[in-house]
Amino acid sequence: MAIVGNYVSCILTAFVLNGGLYFQDFSIGFIIICLCLGVLFFLVFFAMGYASSHIGVGIASASSKMSLIIPVLFGTLILNESFDWIKILALIFAIVSVVLISYQPNSKLAFRYLLIPFLIFVGSGFIDTCLNLLQLHFSKHQLNKESAIALIFMGAFISILLYISLTQIKVLKDKRSFAFGLLLGIPNYFSVYFLILALGSGFLPSNHFYMINNTAIMLCSFIAALILFKEKINYRKLIGIALAVVAIYLSVK
Repeated sequence: MAIVGNYVSCILTAFVLNGGLYFQDFSIGFIIICLCLGVLFFLVFFAMGYASSHIGVGIASASSKMSLIIPVLFGTLILNESFDWIKILALIFAIVSVVLISYQPNSKLAFRYLLIPFLIFVGSGFIDTCLNLLQLHFSKHQLNKESAIALIFMGAFISILLYISLTQIKVLKDKRSFAFGLLLGIPNYFSVYFLILALGSGFLPSNHFYMINNTAIMLCSFIAALILFKEKINYRKLIGIALAVVAIYLSVK
């Protein structure tokens, strides 16, 4: 099972690069928060997988990327980060671009499935907000971020083990998928690591950063699908691409 190998690889990557894992400076409360965040990582991942297979990849992706609203509002209202009318316009363009690029006309969203995209939206936004708070905590208390990230993935790993034990999935029979997960875990670890580094760099306020990050990810994913999988392009998606570029430009202006 790829997700098992993924989390194992994330923990091992943190261990190797950091020369070990050091939790002695962590309070019990901080450890519990990191583990719980890992549980949320798994739950959002599981929800996205369910949404992709039952509702549509576009809706699942849009729900995840539109969650930028939550950390942007948190940075603006709670952390008092600057946010003028140009940034408001950029946020609107970013949200519209995500919808236009990811929307699939053939996706059928039954009423009983409405809760899943909403949970992905809230869960993804909460994760981004928590990562921002964690990097602020790292900077204030000079904590080892590599070990903290490993704790997050430990929480996710514990979650998948509980899921496997409850559903009795035969993980060891799918060795190829497990090996692929081991490879996938390395960039997955660095995606969280560099996200925290970027948030702590001070180059951009977090509310500006998340607008650029989520919009750029959606844009790059579409370009990759266009090149690698020959995805069809239409006027709607062209408008979405244009709005994404404008949103990124206004975010850094």
